[in-house]
Amino acid sequence: MVAGNLVADYCRGEGEGEFRTGVTLHREIDSFTDSHPLVADARALFADRYRRFGGVLADLAFDHCRSLGWSQWEPATSLATFVDSRLDSVLGAAVELPEQARLIIGRMRHEGWLHRYSEIGGIGESIGRIAARRPVARGLLGGERLIAENLDCLLEIFDSFYPELILRAHAVIEDLQAGGRDEM
Repeated sequence: MVAGNLVADYCRGEGEGEFRTGVTLHREIDSFTDSHPLVADARALFADRYRRFGGVLADLAFDHCRSLGWSQWEPATSLATFVDSRLDSVLGAAVELPEQARLIIGRMRHEGWLHRYSEIGGIGESIGRIAARRPVARGLLGGERLIAENLDCLLEIFDSFYPELILRAHAVIEDLQAGGRDEM
């Protein structure tokens, strides 16, 4: 499930079993996030130059906020330990993953993508990867500076939103584990 959740944005409808469940979880979280009023408040911070990409920038900003406040949300485990153990676990089961997922997760691990989310430069690198993958997203370039400029407001929004997201994710996981719809 972890692998599908990690790379759902890179894989379109591939995989089965736990991987597919992870993709479903990721998409449910995205849907909940995209329709949430607090997230609309975050997107509004990017309304001028980055209007078209406000959702992507809000998502990256929230990744940054979660990394910055990691010990508040996950006090028992450091961010580095958590990221490394998850990626190692996923890579250990790589034979069960679609080829594209194996490649992306390998790059995440090797290049330390998730470790860098706590740094604004790491968010800039993520924006660069998105723009390289989808040329239409070149308008995102430089968006990390606006995230940095609005960080206090984004942290406040995130701290209100994240507990609701955790509750939603747990509910989706329970439904999936109880044999709920494969595609919610």
